[in-house]
Amino acid sequence: MQILNKQGQLEIPSFEVRERSKARNEREEIIEYFFASVNGDRVKSGRKSFPFAFFVRHLQHVPTADLYPFWKSCHEYEIKGNQFSKGYFGMLKVRPVNKVNK
Repeated sequence: MQILNKQGQLEIPSFEVRERSKARNEREEIIEYFFASVNGDRVKSGRKSFPFAFFVRHLQHVPTADLYPFWKSCHEYEIKGNQFSKGYFGMLKVRPVNKVNK
């Protein structure tokens, strides 16, 4: 489909070009979803975005097989009308283990 502008010149429609993923394995690919979703919420609310290493560090104790259900639960939380990032940080809270005093 050709589109001509007011001067009669051919105008090429612009499309949003998504950068190619730099993920080298499935773990990095799923962490990219967290990176994009959480930072998207933060940018919308006027906050600074987190670097990719932040998510790698916070998710290092979660096995790769558990990242998919975790992402799904965060996504379902977002569908209910909440922010993805609130679900992410709420479900990822690290609770201290009670130590027995000896």
